[in-house]
Amino acid sequence: MADSDVRAAFKLRFHRPPANVVDDARRYAESFCLRAGADPVRATDVAMATYELLQNAVRYGGDEVELALSIARGRVKLTVSNPTSAEHAARLRELAAQMRAQPDRLKHFAAVLEQRPASGSGLGLARVSYEGQLEVEIAVRSRRVTVRAAGRLNNGDGS
Repeated sequence: MADSDVRAAFKLRFHRPPANVVDDARRYAESFCLRAGADPVRATDVAMATYELLQNAVRYGGDEVELALSIARGRVKLTVSNPTSAEHAARLRELAAQMRAQPDRLKHFAAVLEQRPASGSGLGLARVSYEGQLEVEIAVRSRRVTVRAAGRLNNGDGS
């Protein structure tokens, strides 16, 4: 989305974010989407994605976490960025490859669930993709990871 196309957007930076920031950001993202014209189901989907991605960033990301949400041309884009270790970066690359290898979101989600998910399993990312119906991209550059989730602002069926 080019900046000139953006209808509504926010960006937050957290330095050593406390755990409660995740719930606050989830609620804010939902309200933000509703005010921007999202239907209630999609606003809840984006709120869930915000929660999952931000929770991962706070858990694994350390001191500096960024969250951005933008809405343009009937689409929503959520971006979360944080520092990462070389070990975690390798795991994220593996999870991204698994997601690309299985384009059917439901099958990927079910496969992750069957693995008896534990910390670092990729369940949150699979949930964002399947339940949130958002396209998930993971980019790791140097010691920073950026996760983008994008999709329609509305379901298009009135729900």
